[in-house]
Amino acid sequence: MFDIVLEPDSIQVSQGDFSRQVFARIYCVTGDACFPEQGWDDFALIVLEWWSQQWFNLAEGRAAEFQFMDGAFHFTSQPAAKPGEVAVSFYENRQLVKTMEIRQRLLMEKLLKVFNQLLRLLAEAGETGSGEYQRLAENFMRAQQFATRHKAGQPA
Repeated sequence: MFDIVLEPDSIQVSQGDFSRQVFARIYCVTGDACFPEQGWDDFALIVLEWWSQQWFNLAEGRAAEFQFMDGAFHFTSQPAAKPGEVAVSFYENRQLVKTMEIRQRLLMEKLLKVFNQLLRLLAEAGETGSGEYQRLAENFMRAQQFATRHKAGQPA
């Protein structure tokens, strides 16, 4: 089992001296464990904007790296030996914690779901003015179009 969790009730917007930051609990569920940990609190909008850029590497069958901002945590995906699968590896301080193989499409869909979830929640709260929001929204739209074409068998 694999999932990416964004806890909607955890979203907080903080006004700093120069910018507004969006925080939320965001983490991966990897079967019997959570990564980095259940309830991990991070700069959700920045993190998901970064991940949305990496989504295209994943979709095109290339290696992708998904960083968390707080702490030294990230996960990667690489094409696996079995067609249509990716090896997802989880790292803490550059040390491998766990690797699992999942369907490439599953990882793509879980990412799209969490991008959409955060975009909707921020839109409902009127928090759509940041550059990160705009880039995430643009990448989400492009990713949806890519996924639709790919599903229909059209060239990317």
